[in-house]
Amino acid sequence: MATALALPGSLLALTQAPAAAAPLPAAYSADAHGDIVDLTGDVLGLDVAGLVVGHSRSSVTGTTTDGSSTAASANLDASLVLDGVTITADGTSVTAPPSADPPAETLADVPVDAVADVGVITGDVQAAWAGSDACVPAVDGERVLSDSLTTLAGVTLVDAPDPVGTLAEMTDSQTRTRTALVDDADGSDVVSTTTTTVGDIDLLGGAVTVDVTNPVVLEARSDGTTGSAGFVDPPTVTATVGGTPVDIPLNGTPQQIDLPVLLEPLVDLSVTAFTPTDQSTGATGQGTLDALLRIDVEVLDATPLLPPVADFSLDVAPMSAQAIAPEGGVECAVDDEAPAAPVIDTPTDGDVTSDATPEFSGTAEPGSTVVVEDADGNEVCTDVAEGGSWGCTPDEDLPEGEATYSATATDDAGNTSEPDTVTFEVDTATTVDVLTPADGSTIPDATPEVSGTGEAGATIDVTEGGLPVCSTTVEPDGTWSCTPSLPLLPGEHTFTVTAEDEVGNTATATTTFTVDPDADDTDPPAAPVITAPAEGASVQDTTPQISGTGEPGATVTVSEGSTVLCTAVVATDTTWSCSPTVALPLGPHTVTATQEDAAGNPSPADTVSFTIVAPTPPVPGDTDGDGLPDGQEGTIGTDPKRPRHRRRRPHRRRGGQHHRHRPARPGHGQRRVDRRRGGRRPRDRPARQRHGRRPHHRRPRGQRGADQGAVRGLWQEGPYGDPRPDGPAGRGHRQGRPRRRQGGPRLQDQAAGDDQEGLLRDRRDPDRPDEAGHRPRRPGRQGREDRQGEQAVGQRQDRPDQVRHRPRRRT
Repeated sequence: MATALALPGSLLALTQAPAAAAPLPAAYSADAHGDIVDLTGDVLGLDVAGLVVGHSRSSVTGTTTDGSSTAASANLDASLVLDGVTITADGTSVTAPPSADPPAETLADVPVDAVADVGVITGDVQAAWAGSDACVPAVDGERVLSDSLTTLAGVTLVDAPDPVGTLAEMTDSQTRTRTALVDDADGSDVVSTTTTTVGDIDLLGGAVTVDVTNPVVLEARSDGTTGSAGFVDPPTVTATVGGTPVDIPLNGTPQQIDLPVLLEPLVDLSVTAFTPTDQSTGATGQGTLDALLRIDVEVLDATPLLPPVADFSLDVAPMSAQAIAPEGGVECAVDDEAPAAPVIDTPTDGDVTSDATPEFSGTAEPGSTVVVEDADGNEVCTDVAEGGSWGCTPDEDLPEGEATYSATATDDAGNTSEPDTVTFEVDTATTVDVLTPADGSTIPDATPEVSGTGEAGATIDVTEGGLPVCSTTVEPDGTWSCTPSLPLLPGEHTFTVTAEDEVGNTATATTTFTVDPDADDTDPPAAPVITAPAEGASVQDTTPQISGTGEPGATVTVSEGSTVLCTAVVATDTTWSCSPTVALPLGPHTVTATQEDAAGNPSPADTVSFTIVAPTPPVPGDTDGDGLPDGQEGTIGTDPKRPRHRRRRPHRRRGGQHHRHRPARPGHGQRRVDRRRGGRRPRDRPARQRHGRRPHHRRPRGQRGADQGAVRGLWQEGPYGDPRPDGPAGRGHRQGRPRRRQGGPRLQDQAAGDDQEGLLRDRRDPDRPDEAGHRPRRPGRQGREDRQGEQAVGQRQDRPDQVRHRPRRRT
C-alpha cells in the first residue's frame, strides 16, 4: 500500500529548483497610478464630487511579438462638472517606441476658485522601449521603462466663517509612478512603484496640523513565480492639536480629534490612515491604497437648524501598483552595440544655400532617434528614422556663413552612434555699392567708368531706364568696374546697378550724375589699394617700399598722420610704389594712401599697419655676420672678416720655406740631389717610399710639355722640351707651379689679363723676340750648376725633421 507524504507549501517551495528566466520575447506587464489629493463633499453649498488633483500614471506591456511603454501626467485624474461647468483635464504623455524624454511641461490651471485655490501643476514624463526581444540599458541594476512625475504647488480650500477660518491647506506635494525591470541573479523582476510626497497639512485655520513621514512608496513586484505588493517603508501619520501630538495608526480606524473650546461646538473632525491592500495572487503582484489618510470635516452653521457650512472628505495620496512577470522573470539580452552613424544626404558638403532653415535629411538605423547639432553642441533639430529615413528642419534661422553640423543616432537601448558631419554655407543676402560716377557729380566723360564693390563672384548689371549699359563680374578682391558700350548724351543720368550672387541673392544700388562735356571733372577716383607691406607685417627696413594699385596717371600720396612720407604717379598698368624719404623709427606704424586724379579730385584713403623691427643680431663670434662662427671659417678656409670669402692659398716665398711646414718624409728631396750628381733614380723601392709623394708619371719630353700647356692654357712646347718659354732646360728639370718673372707677376696671372698672342711663343719660331725685343734665354749647363749649388744650400742639416726646400733659381 503506497503512502502519500504531504509537505507544507513553504517547504515544498524550498525543495524546488528556481525556474529559469524567460528569454525575450516574453509576456509581462506593469502599471502604477498615483494622485495627490481627492476632494469629495459639500463646500459652502457647492456639491463637489471627483475633484482629483495631481494625476500620474506609468505602464508597460510586453508580448511575444510587440510591446510598448507609456507615461502620463495630468492636472486632473479625469474631467469633472462643478456647478454646472465642465472642467477638462490637461496633461502630457509619451509612448515608446521610440524611446523619448521630452522636457517638463506646465499644465493648465484648475479653475475651481469657488471651492479651492489650486497651485501650479507640472508634468514630466519619459518612456523607453528596446523592442520585444531586447531590454533597455540598466542603470544601477534598474531598467526604467516608463516614468511620470506630477508636482503640485499647494492647494487651499476656501475660508469658513469665524472662528473656523481656512478649512484645509496643503503645501507643495508630488506623486511619481514608474515601471521597470530590476535585475537579480536569476533574471529581471517586473516592478511598478508609486511614490507620493505629502506636504504639510493645516486644518481649521491652523488649529490642527497633520504630518506624514515622506516619501510614501507603494511597490508591486513579480519574479514570475511569486507576486507581492505593499509599502516599501510604512510611513507614520501624526496630528497635532494645540501642541499635543496625536498618532494616527495605519489601521483604517477613524481617530476623532479633540478641538479647542471655540471650535468644539461647531466642528467635527476625524483623521483615518490606511495601509495598502495586497491583492497579489500567484505570479501577479498587486496592491491598492484608496488613500494614505482621509480627513473628514463637518462645520456646522452657528444658527441652529441651518444646513452645515461644509461637509467634505479630503483623501490624500491615493495610489495603486501592479506587476506581472513570466515564469522565472525576464531574461534581458543586453543591447550595448551602438548603431551605425547616420548619413546626412542634404545639405551636401560644400553647399551654399540661401535658405536660413534648410532641411536636414538622410538615412539611419530604423527606429533610432537622429539629433542634429551645431559645432557648439546645441540641438538644431531631431527626428525618428521611421523605416530608415529621417528629416528635420531647424526651428530657428541658422547663422550666416559657413558652419559644420553633426548628426547622431540613438537606438531604443540608449546606444548612441558616432556622428556624421556636413559643412555648408548659409548665404541669404548680397551687397553692392557704386563708387564712380559718384552720386551728384558732374563729369565731362561721355563713357565714364562705372565702378564699385560687391560680393566676390557676383554678376553686376548696370542699366538706365531698363536698358543695359554694361555688365561685369565682381573680382576676388571685391571690386568691379565696366564702361558703357555707347557714349552718354549730355545731361543727367541715373544708373541702377543690380548684383546677383551665386545662390540667387540680389541687391541694387543707384547713382545719379550729370554729363557735361564742357565741365570740369568733379568725379573723385576710388581709393588706391596698398598691397605692400601687408597688413600686420614686420619689416626690418626703416625706409620700406610702399606699393599698390590705383588709377593710371593719378598721383598717390603716402602719409603717416599729417606727415607725407612719399609720393608716386600710378603707371599705365595701375601699379605704383615709393619709399619714405626719411628713416622711420622702430615700432608700429599706420600709413594711409590717397590719390588725386589729373583734374585734382582727391580719393578716399586706404590704410595699412605694419611694424619696423630691429635687424636680427649676428651670431656671437661671427665677425662678418654670414652665419658661420669665426673658428669654423678658419677651419674651412674662408675669411672671418668677409662674408662667404675663401682665403687665398698660402704660397712659397722666394728663396724660403713654405708658410706651413709639414714633417719630412723618408727620401724627400733625395731624388733631385742624386740626379743632379749624375746618379740614377733607385728602382728597388716603391715610388711613394722613394719620393715621399705620389708617383710622378713622366711622359716623353715633347708630349709632357704639350700636355701641360694644353691643361694650363698658358705655355706651348719649347725646342728643348721645357714647357715654359723662359724656364731652364734640362732633362732633370722639376715640373711644378709657374714661376714669377723677375720683378713681375706669375705668368698665369699675367696671362689672365694680357693678350696671350703677345705673351706666348710661337711654336714654329721659338726664338722670336717678345714685344720688348728680348729673345728667349736658352738655359745651359751653367743654369744646372746654379741650381745644384742652390739646392745644396737649401738642405738644412740642422733640421732633419723638416722638409728640405730648394730655393728658387734667381735670374
